[in-house]
Amino acid sequence: MGLGLLASKAMRPTTRLINFQNPNNLFLRTIVSKPELRNPEPAAAQPEQPLVDLSPRTPVGGARVHFPNPDDAIEVFVDGYPVKIPKGFSVLQACEVAGVDIPRFCYHSRLSIAGNCRMCLVEVEKSPKPVASCAMPALPDCPICDQGGECDLQDQSMAFGSDRGRFTEMKRSVVDKNLGPLVKTPRVEAAMVNARIRKSVTANQAKVGYIGPATDSNYDSQHLGTGPQTLVDIAEGRHSFSKIISNAKHPVIIVGAGIFERKDQDAIFAAVETIAKQGNVVRSDWNGLNVLLLHAAQAAALDLGLVPQSENSLESAKFVYLMGADDTNLDKIPKDAFVVYQGHHGDKSVYRANVILPAAAFSEKEGIYENTEGCTQQTWPAVPTVGDSRDDWKIIRALSEVAEVRLPYDTIGGVRARLRTVAPNLVQIDEREPAALPSSLRPTFTQKVDPTPFGVAVENFYMTDAITRASKIMAQCSAMLLKK
Repeated sequence: MGLGLLASKAMRPTTRLINFQNPNNLFLRTIVSKPELRNPEPAAAQPEQPLVDLSPRTPVGGARVHFPNPDDAIEVFVDGYPVKIPKGFSVLQACEVAGVDIPRFCYHSRLSIAGNCRMCLVEVEKSPKPVASCAMPALPDCPICDQGGECDLQDQSMAFGSDRGRFTEMKRSVVDKNLGPLVKTPRVEAAMVNARIRKSVTANQAKVGYIGPATDSNYDSQHLGTGPQTLVDIAEGRHSFSKIISNAKHPVIIVGAGIFERKDQDAIFAAVETIAKQGNVVRSDWNGLNVLLLHAAQAAALDLGLVPQSENSLESAKFVYLMGADDTNLDKIPKDAFVVYQGHHGDKSVYRANVILPAAAFSEKEGIYENTEGCTQQTWPAVPTVGDSRDDWKIIRALSEVAEVRLPYDTIGGVRARLRTVAPNLVQIDEREPAALPSSLRPTFTQKVDPTPFGVAVENFYMTDAITRASKIMAQCSAMLLKK
């Protein structure tokens, strides 16, 4: 047993202190070897060692040892106390199994080992200097070095190397530049989508064309036009890009959220669907028709059927309940309407509300979120709730009881059971369900498109929702954007 006895006296003073300079004045963690029972002559010359308490010890933090293969078990000694550990355990882990707590700063069992803080230094038999126990493997043969232990190259350099560098050329120095609140720049709209497009262009030489305001992109693209008339030309086969879509193996159409703000949105979408049919964009093994949404939770709201009954429903309302609706046009709400706001960041809707019900933020509650692709993901609370805030469903449940129309949901499981009935795709976590609405059910629109060019859907990319509007960093980014 080359490693032999691991002894750590980190938790109590010892007469052997580290002689090298250490600003933290750490006590020496001694690592000595197995008692020299195999060589009685040197053992007889050494002073008598104190008796070791061999009574069972409690591992640090309830550490448990699992042996997938009993043949891989090795025996080491910590302060003379024998412990069996699997191969691959570090010295620090062996000490924890023996009930000895080794101080550490940069080590965590779920992170990669850095060995930089040097707080977990211990002595190991036959090692000339203390070593970092987090990086030292507990092996039958004593290792010579670890990340910061014995290094022959370092010793040679210290003993015979020069204290002057051989670099005589001019060194270029750059004064610190103001790179803004962010290290790198995002796009002004759909930064993640543009990153995926760029990857397709660089990896697969995809051909990209776009319609709308001219913009600078970090990938090769073709500006096809500025208005919806270009879509009509492509749909009718009069544009050169029509053949590119028809000949593509996996064609993709991405529709921006700005078309929903136009009066000719139905005619525009009819042209898009014509292009999709002619280019075989949607088929059984491929769905390349994508529609970007402007507001968060809009995809899930559409799946739940949360759509306005009429275009002027807000202007004629007497009671308005804003549940996380931070981007509502408050000018449309009548002045005599009673407004209830349920949210978490205290956005502009708070100043119009008559009653405010604080709700938990996304990081404080368990929730299900759906992206624009239709894939749902489940999240768990990362931090506790603040103040009197509650989960959204609990607030609605309490209001229903006060209003004497009690909802039958007492747990989050009950809410999801109802959710499974209304929109089953929302409870199929990490799965994407294709659209079930066939194109034959959609009405045919004969309205002509408006020749007005498309505008920019997002004027200020850094201020798009209640969370970004409450961010100090995003405010700095916004200020820099407005200066340009």
